[in-house]
Amino acid sequence: MKTKMIKPGLLAMLALIAGLQAWSQPTGWAAVDGITDGGKGMNPVMISDFAQLQSALAENDSTPKTLYLQGRIRVPGQFGMKRVKNKSLIGLSGSALINDKYTLEKDSTGILMLDGCQNIILQNITFIGPGAFDRDAKDNLFVTRSEHIWVDHCDFQDGMDGNFDCNQGSDYLTVSWCRFRYLRRPWPKLADDENADHNSDHRFSNLWGSSDREGRRSEGRLRTTFDHCWWDEGCKARMPFVRFGQIHLLNCLYSSSEASVYIQARYHSNVLVDRCVFVSKPKGVDLFQTPFSTRPELRDYNIRFRDCLGAPDIMQQHGEADFFNPPYSFRPEAPAKVEQSVKAGAGATLDIRVDLSQTNGLKDVYQDYFMIGVAVNQRNVSNADQQALIRQEFNSMTCENDMKPGPTEPQEGIFNWERADRIANFARENGIKLRGHCLMWHSQIGRWMTEDNPTKEVFYQRMKNHIQAVVERYKDVVYCWDVVNEAMSDNPRSPHPYRESVMYKLCGDEFIAKAFQYAREADPTALLFYTDYNECDPVKSQRIYEMVKRMKAKGVPIDGIGMQGHYNIYGPSEEAIDKAITLYKQVVDHIHITELDVRVNTERGGQLNFSREGVAVNDTTDQYLADQYARLFRVFRKHKDVIDCVTFWNLSDRDSWLGQNNYPLPFDAQYQRKKAYDYIHDMKEPRWPLPSAPGRK
Repeated sequence: MKTKMIKPGLLAMLALIAGLQAWSQPTGWAAVDGITDGGKGMNPVMISDFAQLQSALAENDSTPKTLYLQGRIRVPGQFGMKRVKNKSLIGLSGSALINDKYTLEKDSTGILMLDGCQNIILQNITFIGPGAFDRDAKDNLFVTRSEHIWVDHCDFQDGMDGNFDCNQGSDYLTVSWCRFRYLRRPWPKLADDENADHNSDHRFSNLWGSSDREGRRSEGRLRTTFDHCWWDEGCKARMPFVRFGQIHLLNCLYSSSEASVYIQARYHSNVLVDRCVFVSKPKGVDLFQTPFSTRPELRDYNIRFRDCLGAPDIMQQHGEADFFNPPYSFRPEAPAKVEQSVKAGAGATLDIRVDLSQTNGLKDVYQDYFMIGVAVNQRNVSNADQQALIRQEFNSMTCENDMKPGPTEPQEGIFNWERADRIANFARENGIKLRGHCLMWHSQIGRWMTEDNPTKEVFYQRMKNHIQAVVERYKDVVYCWDVVNEAMSDNPRSPHPYRESVMYKLCGDEFIAKAFQYAREADPTALLFYTDYNECDPVKSQRIYEMVKRMKAKGVPIDGIGMQGHYNIYGPSEEAIDKAITLYKQVVDHIHITELDVRVNTERGGQLNFSREGVAVNDTTDQYLADQYARLFRVFRKHKDVIDCVTFWNLSDRDSWLGQNNYPLPFDAQYQRKKAYDYIHDMKEPRWPLPSAPGRK
């Protein structure tokens, strides 16, 4: 497998390993009389489903764009790219466009059509159809009325009507290193089919020029180079079938043991079979077939075989047209080497990886709205690939655990700075802002603070010493602190609004005011936040609002409210979040979304007792996740006047405190972008309404 690294956005593409040409520079007819560069790799977009493909290829769109196809994408019927220009569709490793439904509904057949397009590259894409069926269905790929098209390293399998057909005056095409084959047996002719032209084995691969009657559109056009292509097992005929075009078959391989004929030269065709290799002979007929019409005017054709293996040199001509010589330069491979090189390289064999260092990450896309942050662990800042991902996507970081009270001061006066220092140093070295998290939290303070039942005054001194030691150590890099975390009760019937923590039982709500006082003394410039979960709940949000309002009225230096954002695909609704933000902005000038994730089950909130099993993720739940993130960021953008930062709670599903089976983040367990990432990055609208929860656990 050849490896190809692409840097989207660069004006010149990197060359392929193993001596292939740079992908922006085809040879053959596509390089003649114009440009075929597919938009030069500009404006990269990740595509992982059919809806995204449709959205990225709008009718009449001429903006240069590079679409990277990721995963197996099913299409409901032949998708038409209509009058689209300057686009590249590049398949990442393992990707495919699939429509393998066996159906008599013509509009539900086929995969992709280029209609009136210009300057298009299709590369490293596998097209998978349902098998051949002679019922006027559609092709895996159909090019009509289009110019300067390059189809490279694609694998065409089991096209229903054909694998790849071209007609109606399309011109300047290069088809290079492509593989054509049929892995399924053909669907037999139906008993009620009275069309005498239909047959039971329609494994006909490539038709160039649909009929003799399209001469006015196709005369002098359909000029195509097939370079290092492979007609493999299962192909019956049309490899290709040609009308009108000047067709150069260069270093191609023919090996189908089921072929009845390979090359068919028909009306006004001019075919050069150049240094090709024929491993097996067709059954019962010659290598090629010339026009059978009894009308002399329809028998004009030229076909020439030159220096092939398995076939003699041939020159057959009917009519006055001269044999054509390619007007472009090319470097043919010796026929003796063709079989080995084509079998090794033809098809979707490129191991394409995208270097995203030249693309806009989330931080860049949202630079006019708010910072994009991420909670990190030790592995994230030590692994080179994860470091690169952080630098690419985020401009704010939070220590997931390593700045909390217990980890930083496990024993009174004995501090453990190593892990927090490592993350702080990464932030310093890469110019990434650091959120401090957190100074006081009932769930993770050192037991030494309270286990000896201290007086309130002793506890305050311990708290002050801890807070000021941590804040002063990192004041050069931390721009804000989550000072007190989760101090409010979840119980709407509790007699008071506060959690019955050991700190509250000892001090009442005064410990909140003291924590903010000590933090401000240690760093007068840092923004200081109160943070909590279930912050959109009507009762709890009102309690948070009233507490902050009351504290600020007493002079407590609370600068902002941190909404943790532990949500799920069923809620909260956009309206609930909007209402909470609108309430909070009445008492603070800064709101941060501090711990954002979205579960695909019905749980939500910041409680530590949760399910790690998750649910089965399918296309529907994947779309629900993307839609919920789209709603969240839509309401966040609405409140950009008060929201300064949105932080995802962990880098990927693998790192998530919820476990990867809960599928909560924009990056999956392999650190690859999910559909949710695309909806956030591209600011897409949700596809479906908010679903109803099947029942809370």
